[in-house]
Amino acid sequence: TGSGEKELYELVRDELLAWNEKLKSFRTKSQTGHFPGKSQIDDGLALVAGILEQTSSFALITRFLEDADALEEFAEDFEDLDDFYNSQFQTWQALAGALNEKFKANRPALEKDSEALKALTELERIYNMPSPYEQLRHINPLIEQVAKVNSTLVEEKRTHALERVDLRIGRVKEALAEAHAPSELQNQALRPLQMCRQRIEETSSIPQIISEQTEAEGYEDEAYELLNGRELEQQTREEEAAKAGKAAPAPEPASEPVQPQPVAKRTVTINSTDAMAKSVTSGFIESEGVVVAFLAALREQLIAAVKAGDRVRIK
Repeated sequence: TGSGEKELYELVRDELLAWNEKLKSFRTKSQTGHFPGKSQIDDGLALVAGILEQTSSFALITRFLEDADALEEFAEDFEDLDDFYNSQFQTWQALAGALNEKFKANRPALEKDSEALKALTELERIYNMPSPYEQLRHINPLIEQVAKVNSTLVEEKRTHALERVDLRIGRVKEALAEAHAPSELQNQALRPLQMCRQRIEETSSIPQIISEQTEAEGYEDEAYELLNGRELEQQTREEEAAKAGKAAPAPEPASEPVQPQPVAKRTVTINSTDAMAKSVTSGFIESEGVVVAFLAALREQLIAAVKAGDRVRIK
């Protein structure tokens, strides 16, 4: 009957329009990154559009019946897509974030742990599956497994790096105290090391922790250069004052003897590779004679520095 045809037409059309809107929403989300079901979404949109484009109720119902098998088959895909994009989307985003951001920098270190490697491999497999819907429940437990190993590795590297940086900060503080350095110079000398320490505390990237630990050596050298520069300036001023004093009348004898201030030692860095370059032409130590030559060159550098009144740090 005419009324029955109209009711069927409206029922089919309304259901397909609802599918169409959902599929468009799924497609929009799928275009924001690496997400499954893109081809199924396109196929579904084409299938639905082919029916909805019919201009009469009779033609639409006829086309609907012709495509009944295809619609029934697609209905299973639609259920998967609907569940994924409405209920599992955040889980998938967590997977993408874990592989492409959270664990990416530390991946080489993580892969050395058998359990973490196994979990990462499984996460990668799920991530690249065209239809991963049955595997989605495994994502969060696998991420937690990797995160546990990652946290342990990061903490180990961070603890070691902070210990090394703290040693450098301690040495610089000792040199500054011995030189009676003013607070401004102390802040200037220590700030790069302190900022380096702060970055190590805040980052979860193992490569960055290692990099910061390495760069701390340069910050320590720079601190000594600042301090040595101040000592040189002070020494120059004292020499100039002494020269000026010779031309002036002798001062009245002091009522109390003035205690001379202890002279702060310069901190110099001696790199053992310099001694190596001077004494080992081949670049390799292969005989006792070469060992003796290398140690003699290093000894010469050390004695010269100590005789000059310097404090020596060996690299």
